[in-house]
Amino acid sequence: MKKLIKLSLAIVLTMGVNLLFAQKGADEKAKMMVTKLTEKLALTADQQQKATVIFTEHFNNMVGLKAELKKANSDQARTAIKEQRKKTDHRFIGILTDDQKVKYQAAKKELRQSMKNKRAGKGKGGKGNKNAPPMDPEMESHLDDEAF
Repeated sequence: MKKLIKLSLAIVLTMGVNLLFAQKGADEKAKMMVTKLTEKLALTADQQQKATVIFTEHFNNMVGLKAELKKANSDQARTAIKEQRKKTDHRFIGILTDDQKVKYQAAKKELRQSMKNKRAGKGKGGKGNKNAPPMDPEMESHLDDEAF
């Protein structure tokens, strides 16, 4: 009985530590994202604060969704991830001015093109895979939905 209690306690502590690290990781990723977007879009202090909340929630949600995807590798998990990205993108766009929205869409387009170039072996600094097949349309649509 004592072994069972000790094992249960160890599992609970491990899960707690993992959650703590996931939260810290989400906070750090959100701050990096907001810093990058502030440089590109000239976000105000209020927008930065709102964006930090949006992206922290996003990255926290993604931890569970990606774990589910690794475990089950299901279309349902992929769909949930895609929906989470769309939701985050829409929330973020909602805090932008009209001018910032135009800049944001242009930056997303540039990122999408950069990803395509990397995939085709034309990226910065790397040799890439010159024999790589063209980008899968599903991946391409994923880039359309992805917030930075």
